[in-house]
Amino acid sequence: MKSNHQIVIKPADKGGTIVCLNCDDCINKTNRQLSDTKNNFVDETRQSLCSFL
Repeated sequence: MKSNHQIVIKPADKGGTIVCLNCDDCINKTNRQLSDTKNNFVDETRQSLCSFL
């Protein structure tokens, strides 16, 4: 599984387990979190990322 670049293996947010995600699902989750306008931290992070790129 390590050699499959379509799979992301990472610790779960809760419970101390490991999750395997499809790479597209991981990207979609990240984009969804970054598009959340209710969170000021996300806005600051987005601005930092945009200025970095």
